[in-house]
Amino acid sequence: DRTFLLVASTAESSNFLKLCFGALAVGFTYVERLRPWISLDIVLLLWKALLESKNEDIVLALRNDGICKSNDVFKVLETLGAIDILDEKKRKYVRIGHDLLWEFGRTYLEINLPIEPPKYEDKYFWLRVKFAKPTNQIIDSSNVTSVFLNQHIVSLYEELTNGFFSTQIDDGHIYTYYPQHIIKGDLPEKAFNILNNQKFISTRLEVMGTDEAIHIHMQDIELLEKKYLCYAKLPSTRKSSKDAIMELVNSIVFATVSFDHSSRYIENSTDIHGVKMNNCLKARGLVIIGAAIQKFHLWNISMDCFSKALQYLRLAKLPNTHPDVLRVMRYIDTATLYPLQLVSKDSHKRIILKHAASLREGNVTSGLPLVLSSHPGRAIVPVKNHFDSSSFSGQYIFLGIGAEESAMKVSYDGDFIARVDDGAVMNVLQGWINEGVTITIKPGPTSKRERLRQLQMTNASRRFIINEDGTVSAASRPNLVLGLSFYPKLYLVDQFSPNRAVFKNVNALSDDNEDGDILLELISHPEHAIAPTSEEIVSLKFFIFVKLGLGPKENALKVFRCKNKIFFRGCNDLYLAWNYSGSVAGTPINLLGSDIPHSSQTFFQKIFIKFVIDKWSNFCINNDGTISPLNAPHLALGFQVPNFCNPPHEPVSGHTHDALNEKPVMSLRNLFIIATMKSFLMEKIKQSQ
Repeated sequence: DRTFLLVASTAESSNFLKLCFGALAVGFTYVERLRPWISLDIVLLLWKALLESKNEDIVLALRNDGICKSNDVFKVLETLGAIDILDEKKRKYVRIGHDLLWEFGRTYLEINLPIEPPKYEDKYFWLRVKFAKPTNQIIDSSNVTSVFLNQHIVSLYEELTNGFFSTQIDDGHIYTYYPQHIIKGDLPEKAFNILNNQKFISTRLEVMGTDEAIHIHMQDIELLEKKYLCYAKLPSTRKSSKDAIMELVNSIVFATVSFDHSSRYIENSTDIHGVKMNNCLKARGLVIIGAAIQKFHLWNISMDCFSKALQYLRLAKLPNTHPDVLRVMRYIDTATLYPLQLVSKDSHKRIILKHAASLREGNVTSGLPLVLSSHPGRAIVPVKNHFDSSSFSGQYIFLGIGAEESAMKVSYDGDFIARVDDGAVMNVLQGWINEGVTITIKPGPTSKRERLRQLQMTNASRRFIINEDGTVSAASRPNLVLGLSFYPKLYLVDQFSPNRAVFKNVNALSDDNEDGDILLELISHPEHAIAPTSEEIVSLKFFIFVKLGLGPKENALKVFRCKNKIFFRGCNDLYLAWNYSGSVAGTPINLLGSDIPHSSQTFFQKIFIKFVIDKWSNFCINNDGTISPLNAPHLALGFQVPNFCNPPHEPVSGHTHDALNEKPVMSLRNLFIIATMKSFLMEKIKQSQ
């Protein structure tokens, strides 16, 4: 503390120098970097703002000590040895000289910077407070100081850029750390907008290079998710956390496949060498994104990234033995999810838990991962990192068989298999205890009364038995155990996804013809077709559900098309429809309908089919042989596996910038009808769960 008096004759000057030093310590500390190298340009801008904010008495004292400009502060701190200097690429960088000096600067600023707690622009801030640990109402002064300084830095950059980003305003700092300043300044909307800004992303790629830019961009998205999105929606956009994350991920994917990466390294990026380099760099960028978003369990987008990366490498004519190709193939294997479902106990598809004996004992409070001894390297994993929800099913997350690294950790009490993170329990989808039905997790009991209610469900859909041989049986039907389907389920993917389904008989599907008999065979996956992967499952005594997936062409579904619907050619009135979660990437496609003739249906059954199922079942046939929801042409039917037929020299398709779009808003009439039906049917559905 006395060191600063050696170069300042007054306490006012000394205190101001310590203030500037503390601002450097608190305002420029980042994730995993306590004392990073910071561009001198932005540091001088911040010091200049602090200098201009002082009153006349302090300014006069500073002048007497020869401190008139922010550059004078820099020279004084350099003379004292408080900061290190680095000259690189015609630009100066500074950092605090030692950890103890950093600690001094941080502590001084927290004590001596008189500021009020910031007013958060996030009106859902109370949600984060609600979920935070008790603080005895003590304000964290270090956080308040950090928020103040970071908001100040954001204001400086807003004034500097005026919303326009280019390489000309690159100060060696903005494209590396600007989003982190916004996040740490408690400005979630601005953080979302900057991470979704295509001009900012493309300039970041140009300035920093593919690998570093994408790595730090994904780090920023993860930081935003951890700090805000796991608790609340974005205020003005009203986006949920899952929609916000998916939109940000789609933005960086779109920027990666659209950007000319080779232009940063060679002058002529259009020659053969430049094109090959560009394809390889795009592939590397997509691999980084795909690996990073596995933390969010966005397996469908992750697989799209890896599959598209493989396409770029093949377009670059790299051999199958090339290290980049082998790496992508390994990533594809980790992102390949097999549906978890009920199978016969003697089926070759059954799975065996590695830690079954320890789980049966129930003495491991920290939980054990659901890794498999029957399938080495594999484990039971959640398909998403958030709960989907519907008016009829409540909250749920589908489970699948994926990479061992993503294994779900659980505990077992003799009845419930519960995830240790949040207490969510395994459940048979919709309570349909039948072979081929998918397994989910649902929010678990939070009280003894709730636990008793879930235990007493009529079909025991949430109770399981871990057997001595490592298999897991449904408590109400021990002849059914957990197993996997070797064929992936049918679901919605991005319209440009390499995993989309391209149909063989698309011309026949283009016309309405109730007398047609069309096989849903695939060009994209030779010798395969859309096929049923479960028996007909009846719910509510009239509602039929049949799972669909990729299967051998011998099991191809026979259909006809009429009035934008694709009907199953069978004994019941069934047609293709998507799930309750809406027309978004990752939504499963199944056969839905009724086994009761229309003339024999009750009024509420007719209403349910007309205003609910009918709304989820309109499809259009595209010119490229794909099928899309009529209200979501940016999506198409596809799978969680790469396209089997991928010519090496086929041009790579782009990527939808916002593959979510806005979900169509229901009319008030439909909302009223569904609300009425919900009150009538909810009790039956709860009982069946």
